[in-house]
Amino acid sequence: RIITYKVIEILNENYSKDFGDGSLSTENQDDHNKEAKVRLRKWVVGKAILSEIVSVAREIHDCLGFATFFLSVGRQLEPHQFNLIFPLPSDSSVTDYSQPLRTAEHLFSASCERGSLATALS
Repeated sequence: RIITYKVIEILNENYSKDFGDGSLSTENQDDHNKEAKVRLRKWVVGKAILSEIVSVAREIHDCLGFATFFLSVGRQLEPHQFNLIFPLPSDSSVTDYSQPLRTAEHLFSASCERGSLATALS
């Protein structure tokens, strides 16, 4: 979970940063362009790590465990951070689950279907 929260922090810090209205001098614009490239690299790395976390979680958990894990992570997020992880990255090679478990709604449904109403409602 700690790694997942750290990835969310990285994504949050590098998401939708405002670089101004384009009225910067050429020198300042170059600095902002460099900063934007660094943020983009961090964003890409963060998304890649999140994708790996999802893949590993799918391998080690059954469907209910997977849903419970990401629902518990989602409950700890601020509302503006929710879109940073949902929908979850998908691994097209995964065929274990009968339904895609990418959105919070899918996770809630999977919890209910597998008899864990407490997980789905919390």
